[in-house]
Amino acid sequence: MGAATVALSEITELLSNWHDSIRVLDHEKSINLFGEIQNKIDKIDENQNVLLYYSLLEFRHNMLNKDYEGSKKSLEKIEDFNKPSEELLNYYYNFFKAIHNTEIGEYKKAGEYFDKAKQLIANIPDEIEKAEFYYKAAAFYYQVRQPLEAVKYANRALKFFEPETGYELNIAACNNILGLTCTSLKQYEYAEEYFIKALDIVTKKQNTLLGLKIRHNLGFLYAEQDLSEAAIRNLTTAMVTPEKSYKAIFLIARENYKLGNTEESLKFIKTGLDACDHINNTEYKHHFLILSALNSKESTEKYGNLIAEGIEYFEQEGLLGFVHDYSKQLALKYYSSNQQDKANQYFFKSHEAEEKLRKKEALK
Repeated sequence: MGAATVALSEITELLSNWHDSIRVLDHEKSINLFGEIQNKIDKIDENQNVLLYYSLLEFRHNMLNKDYEGSKKSLEKIEDFNKPSEELLNYYYNFFKAIHNTEIGEYKKAGEYFDKAKQLIANIPDEIEKAEFYYKAAAFYYQVRQPLEAVKYANRALKFFEPETGYELNIAACNNILGLTCTSLKQYEYAEEYFIKALDIVTKKQNTLLGLKIRHNLGFLYAEQDLSEAAIRNLTTAMVTPEKSYKAIFLIARENYKLGNTEESLKFIKTGLDACDHINNTEYKHHFLILSALNSKESTEKYGNLIAEGIEYFEQEGLLGFVHDYSKQLALKYYSSNQQDKANQYFFKSHEAEEKLRKKEALK
């Protein structure tokens, strides 16, 4: 009995250390602790709370390392447990699922899980835990095109991280989000300053994965300014595997399309679609299919159907920014082919989405 208790306390301490390494974005330490815990977790007396905590951290570890296949398996394990009654575990359950759904493009579900986690975090005294929540919430609000809300949460996270020692990478990650929000607000000079600041930190800390993410976002910044060749250079250096780099692949395909490199663009589209099928990412599948139709010079009808399917998905997920963008794109296509009624329909839909976005920001 005593040995089992010691083993349980040992595994609990290891799990706590593992969680800390994940929170400070220390990939190497996280991987090492994961290996150590894997060898011990089956040797403790069964304890549902400890096993659930392990499964939740395994899931978070896989998300940190962009192991989408591992994340999927971890999620299946978590679903086998009863919903946790212990408040901290319940918070982790909702928070980690919010992160996962954001990553795979299920934004409506992600928002619901973030709302639940937000209610629970109010009762948790750990300030770094709150900072991590604020950072991930900032990333979510950036994705759903609520940049002012993203800025608010990123600055809240920085307020907690900056006075602490050992959270330099978290500070870089927050600056990265601020760079993205400035990009979406077309404040390009400020965006570049945030990205360069973040890149300086990760270079000193020798964190390759976060460095690649920031390099990708510099590529995105240049793409948004139609500096296609500079964008492609930065995006190419940020590539890892297709499954981990599908966003970079999409931007490279899009910038090649802008440059008139149809064959090159189609090659990247095929790679991106295969990656999206493998990791089950519906959002980017729609982006790739629409870009493919543009490259292939499909008929207005077929092109219109593809974009309409994408718009329906983006509406369901609350991605009003893309509803606006693609509705406008489709309206212009119909206008150029003298289909005035359809053009008017999608111009109005684009305007409607823009108004909804404004109202969402105003209500916060």
